[in-house]
Amino acid sequence: MLSVGRIALEKVLEQAVLASPLFTARWRWDAGRALAVLRFRNGKKVPPPIQRMRADDLLASVFPEAAACQENIVGEIGLPGHPLVREVMKDALHEALDVEGLKEILARMAAGEIRCLAIDTPVPSVFSHEILNANPYAYLDDAPLEERRARAVEMRRVLPEAVVAEVGRLDPAAIAEVSREAWPDARDPDELQDVLQTLIALPEGPGGYAPSAPDRQIQNRLSMLRVSFPLAIACPVLCDPALLPGGGEVGSAKMDAFLELLDEAEDDGHRMLVFSQFTSLLKLVRDELEARSLPFASIDGSMNARARQNEVDRFQASAEIPVFLISLKAGGTGLNLTGADTVVHFDPWWNPAVEAQATDRAHRIGQTRTVNVYKLIVAGTVEEKVLALQQDKARLLAGVFDESDAANARLSLDELRELGRGTES
Repeated sequence: MLSVGRIALEKVLEQAVLASPLFTARWRWDAGRALAVLRFRNGKKVPPPIQRMRADDLLASVFPEAAACQENIVGEIGLPGHPLVREVMKDALHEALDVEGLKEILARMAAGEIRCLAIDTPVPSVFSHEILNANPYAYLDDAPLEERRARAVEMRRVLPEAVVAEVGRLDPAAIAEVSREAWPDARDPDELQDVLQTLIALPEGPGGYAPSAPDRQIQNRLSMLRVSFPLAIACPVLCDPALLPGGGEVGSAKMDAFLELLDEAEDDGHRMLVFSQFTSLLKLVRDELEARSLPFASIDGSMNARARQNEVDRFQASAEIPVFLISLKAGGTGLNLTGADTVVHFDPWWNPAVEAQATDRAHRIGQTRTVNVYKLIVAGTVEEKVLALQQDKARLLAGVFDESDAANARLSLDELRELGRGTES
């Protein structure tokens, strides 16, 4: 830009003005001043739409290239020698635009009086505020205001303190309301598990996220979260210490027991379904299978319906795939996996109906073999308590609910606390 001469600069701006609405607006203005387009006729004012139409007709007759479609014109548009066109271009460059001021700035930049620095800033430059806050009619296209990407630019940090304190001030009550609504609402054990896998830390009390006097329901759910948090840390570690940072050097008795079951199943021609509520654990099992060069299929919550069905069809169609790894929540229902006759639950889930539904993936119509079910439990740990809780739930629900109701049963706060208490050696 600094190498553009004074004459070349005007020619570049002339081409830019011809492609903008500025030229047609100035044309109508100058045509009216020159009386080439009449504003009054027979003592009456000519309607503005008629004036616009006559100005466009005059432009098409005097300067056809300006009225033509710009996409059909190749190269620069030459200005005709018509005095009205020259007057319009002079007004556009010297009145609407400050071409002389631009030339002066470029000359000072070329002389080194003005130094140019390119800086990456986290906030928009003050020179862009007028563009970012421009009204919709300032743009050439007809897109609505809500579709303008300029409206998505964060301006709050660069606004004056007086504006932020008044116009941009956030209501403390609104902040408290949004904080309360954003806090996870664990309505059942499955949602509680999602919360535990998402949260990094839990507050000591409810005052940090809710109004000063939260209701008893919120307090009870927060208590459930605080009691369950240690359980959520302990359960995956019992499956394999490698799930903890630095725990890869410690062996896993449960993984060794699973690999023994896998060897026996492979020797006897059995195919197995492996369920776990922890996708990180399934990844460790996947690594073991890949190390043994054993083909396998897998399903977790990140897969869409088509990918899930493709994995099911691949497992059902090929007897060469001995193992199907399944996330308990993602694949515990709705699948028909009669190609397997062995089910392994790598870790226990407190609700027996959920595990029963997962096991039933192999107990579907078309199953001709006996299905063997294995539950891997670490003795002397909270997993034994979960197994005892399963048995209590099964006895309680057997005579009261059917299977679908049992799947929706909830875990109480007292039961969670019981699971968290120390286990007798």
